[in-house]
Amino acid sequence: MNKIQMNDNKTLKLTNVLCYKIPLDDEDINIDMSIQKMQSYIKVKGAVQIGPLIQYTRTIMNENNEIDMELIMMLQCSNFIHNVANQNFRGLPKIVSNEL
Repeated sequence: MNKIQMNDNKTLKLTNVLCYKIPLDDEDINIDMSIQKMQSYIKVKGAVQIGPLIQYTRTIMNENNEIDMELIMMLQCSNFIHNVANQNFRGLPKIVSNEL
C-alpha cells in the first residue's frame, strides 16, 4: 500500500467530490452516520469512492466578529454524480458540491 505524502501549502485539486458541511452547533449530529450515508449515496448512484475521506477544517469570522470553525467532509467519486448542490438526501444535511 502506498504511503500518503503530507505537504504544506500545496493545493489539492479534486473532481467529482461529494462534500458535507458538518453542523457543529447541533449536539445530536452523528458524524460517523453522516459519512456512512455519503458512502451509501455514492454506491447507490453507481460510483465508487476513490481515496480516503478528506477532512477540511477552517476558521471564519461570524457576524459578531467571533471566530467560528467550519468542518467539511469530502469523498471523491469515480465518476460524476448529477449536481447535488444544496439538496437534502434522506436525512443527510445539505451537500455542498460535486466539484472543488
